[in-house]
Amino acid sequence: MEFGFLFLITFVSTIDGLDGNNICYRYQDQSGEVVMMKNCCNGFQEKYSMFIGDSTQSPELSPSKGLCGRFIPRPLATSNNLATFKFKSMLVTTSTGFKLTATVQRMYLSSSSASSASFTTSMRIKSSTGLTYSNNANYVITVTAPSGHKVLALPRRFELEEKRSGACVDYLNFYDGTTTGSPINPQPYCDRVGPHNVSSSSTSMTLKFVTDGSARYRGFDIIFAAYTNAPCASKYYGCSNGLCIDQTLRCDSFNQCEDESDEAACTAEELGLVDDNSALIYGLAFGLGSFVVITIIIGVLVYRHYKWKRF
Repeated sequence: MEFGFLFLITFVSTIDGLDGNNICYRYQDQSGEVVMMKNCCNGFQEKYSMFIGDSTQSPELSPSKGLCGRFIPRPLATSNNLATFKFKSMLVTTSTGFKLTATVQRMYLSSSSASSASFTTSMRIKSSTGLTYSNNANYVITVTAPSGHKVLALPRRFELEEKRSGACVDYLNFYDGTTTGSPINPQPYCDRVGPHNVSSSSTSMTLKFVTDGSARYRGFDIIFAAYTNAPCASKYYGCSNGLCIDQTLRCDSFNQCEDESDEAACTAEELGLVDDNSALIYGLAFGLGSFVVITIIIGVLVYRHYKWKRF
């Protein structure tokens, strides 16, 4: 089993009171909390860096000199479940700053032994690292949401081997809890007939994926979301179907509400398409457009004036 984080960075809000401080944030997937510590970073310019592991001595994921200025990097992905984020500011000025979003990017089934994973808001499981899944597999994995939450499984892709003589040969089962003792689905899922969604009655859900030794297909890609039922607490997004998910999952390009209401009517800012220069860009565009229009009008008036003077 392999999994890591996907970090998305956008510039959205002003940072005040950070001048001269060395700030280091460490994100851990088990608790889902961001811990702030002072005086843990070194450097001579405003920049941020990211490391694969639990300290700044771990291999660096970002460029060795850090990321600074107004450069927005492409998403950064770790190869394990720990990442350290370092930010350095100076005494000279404050700026708009940045927004860092951390999500579990992927989890691949890669062993026949039972395994488990805890997640805070949402996670994603794929049947293999390759284009097709493995033969003779017997994967069992338990996913656990935070206390007080239930698990919602939402397949994005489901493509297994066809039935033989009316029976599944490659199949996926869902179970309520941490064992395979309480099946959720009455019949195994196989072929291209996967579930629309599956929910648990507790904080955990167990999956069992079994394949034979013949054909291999693309397999499945499943999104898991931690949810509660309405009324929703603060910092939760209320789905149209009465479910409550973490508000950070709103407009993240994944359907975690089951009815896709969390991905409806997303603004450019929510999608991370607008940075702190947008007002300046719009102002310059408007000013340039106005200048061009005024120049054309003046040119037309001058042309008409000299045209009539000739007669």
